[in-house]
Parts: sequence; structure tokens; C-alpha cells
Amino acid sequence: MMQDDTIGAAPVERVTARAGAVSSTEMRLNEVASRQHAVVSRAQLLALGMAVTTIDHRVRAGRLTLLYRGIYRVGPISSPRTHLVAAVLACGEGAVVSHCTAGHLCAIQRLPGSMPEITIAGRRRAGPGGIRLHCVRSFRPEDVTIRDGVPTTSVARTLLDLAARLTERELEAALSEALALRIVDRTAIMGVLEGRRRVAGAARLRMLVTDGDPARTRSEAEERFLALIRKAGLNAPAVNTRVGGFEVDFHWQSERLVVEVDGHAYHGNRQKFESDRRRDAALIGGGLRVMRITWRQLRNEPERVLADVVRALARAGV
Repeated sequence: MMQDDTIGAAPVERVTARAGAVSSTEMRLNEVASRQHAVVSRAQLLALGMAVTTIDHRVRAGRLTLLYRGIYRVGPISSPRTHLVAAVLACGEGAVVSHCTAGHLCAIQRLPGSMPEITIAGRRRAGPGGIRLHCVRSFRPEDVTIRDGVPTTSVARTLLDLAARLTERELEAALSEALALRIVDRTAIMGVLEGRRRVAGAARLRMLVTDGDPARTRSEAEERFLALIRKAGLNAPAVNTRVGGFEVDFHWQSERLVVEVDGHAYHGNRQKFESDRRRDAALIGGGLRVMRITWRQLRNEPERVLADVVRALARAGV
């Protein structure tokens, strides 16, 4: 996958004193910078016809800001993707954002990691300071893409890279988020896994993809409750699913039990409180049992919460 950059193929154009030439160079510089989130490489500036002395003068004047060796921000304004494009350009042709950084870019991971992670195909080498560089022999066409102007690993390839690093639950959460956002499907993931049985994490990812629907939680409280019932070995409920026209946190269908978990930043305003109670009443009127659990209970009394859930499940059909 080539970088989203065609300026290297442009004819070299020398800067002259004529105003038209300067204007043309400036316009093409702005075009490149706008495509690359305000980032440009020294090689690109030279290919535009900008003299070395002009580049150095712009750096001293603050019109170009050095981000990595030979990589500059044009002007004073950055976009949220500026540092990612800079890291990609700093690592050379064919480099792409990967691993946790790619997971954060496509919104399947909450944190991007302590430094940008970049993968490049070819000979193993050290990366620029402040970048975590990974090297692979080669990429398949389906391994790479461009997202929001940033060369990056595809969602399926990102999940494979993360599978070797994340815990089983963290990987499940990333997979469930990707499927819920509809930025990848199981076919694409299985395609990336094809022929990679010995790759670290591949077996775990394949099992999750083929083993039903991964649980998608939306808060720390829901995550804590899910961990609690899984540790106890209870039958798995549907998570964040629709029941009777409402989306509920946890639903045991056979036992007709709904559990709603109120997080530590719980919506305590009266209007929301009353809305939740009306919804509970509608679910109960439809023949379901509804249990509400608070963040304080989960944090301070997890054993009691679990005992209450076990008793509620045991009363099914009574």
C-alpha cells in the first residue's frame, strides 16, 4: 500500500524570483499539506522546487515546525491526525499506522498507547525517536488502507495485531466494537486470518469470530458486572440488546430477567430517573423481571450483587 502522496512523482520545479513561480510552488505546497493534515517532508519540499536555504529560513521563521527529522508541520495549526501522518512519513515509504494507534484511529480502542505505533514492510530497523516501529516481511493488499487521510492497517489486520497483545476480554471488546460500528465483518477478518495460523493471537481471534456474538459493554460498570458473572460461571446473557422495544444492559432470555447497571456517573437527574422507571414498568408489564444494580453496589458489595443475581436466575419459572 502506497502512502496517500503523489508529490514525489511530480517534476522538480526550481524556485525563481518571478512572482508566478513562487505562487505556483506555494499553491502546490498548500495542496500537499491539506492532504496530509498540515504535514510535509523535506523530500517533498525539495520536489516542489523549494531551495534548501528557503526551507531552513522557514524553519527559523516558524513557518515550518520540525516534528521529526526531515518532517515538518506547515503553519501553526494542527489537525487531530497531524502527529500520525508525521510519524508515518518519518518511517519512510510504505509505513502505516498500526496496533493500538490504529485501534484508536478506527475507534475500537479507547487509548492510543504511549507513543505512535507504525509498521513497515521490509528489513528490520530502528525507528525514529518517539515512535514504536514494527517490521513485517510484507503486507497483503487487504492488510492496509487509508482512514481519514492516514495510511493505516485495515480493521481486520489491526484486530490480528492486537490479538497478540490484549487480554481475551480486551480483544473481545475491540472485536464487538468493530462489528457494532460496521467497519469490518467476519468474512474480512477470516480473510486476514487465512494462512496465518501460526501468527501470535490468530487462534484467539478466530475463536472469538466463530464463537457467536462478542459482548459489547458501554461503561466501566457494565464491564465490571460482566466480569463478575463470567467469573462465577453463570450462563451468558445477551449484552446491550433490544427487548420489548427498549435497549437493555443484560438479558437472560430463558429466565426472562433484565439487569440494568447504573454507572458511577449515573444520570441522576429526575427526568432521566422517571424515564428509566417508566421503561422498567413497561418491561415488567411485558412479563419480564427487572433488577437494577448501582456502581456503589458493584464496587463495595460484589458478592452480594452476585448472590442476588443467582437467586433471581434460580427463581425462573417459579
